[in-house]
Amino acid sequence: MTKRIPGKKRKDPELQRQLEAASAAHTSVQAVFFLKNAEQPTRSSGGSPEDTRRTVRDVLDRVEQQTGERVVDWNVFPLLGSFVVVASPRIVEAVLAQDEVASASANRR
Repeated sequence: MTKRIPGKKRKDPELQRQLEAASAAHTSVQAVFFLKNAEQPTRSSGGSPEDTRRTVRDVLDRVEQQTGERVVDWNVFPLLGSFVVVASPRIVEAVLAQDEVASASANRR
């Protein structure tokens, strides 16, 4: 069992493998992200579908500005507090680095 380091975001090992392969091949990756409030069972702090959509849009806008790159495609799952992104490895890593994001995993196995 892997010991969790407080404050460290979780990244699926398969996603890490796909990021490395996509970087070498200059291709996009599909990743699913979970917002921090999605990990709270009661979702009492800002977990409404509208808040989720707004948060995701803010995160993606910020990352596109920071990286100078565009997200290829994305979709929000507002009731789950999560979203999927198709983008370059650079964007995927930048999304994971955002304060609002708790974890990421590969969308395809």
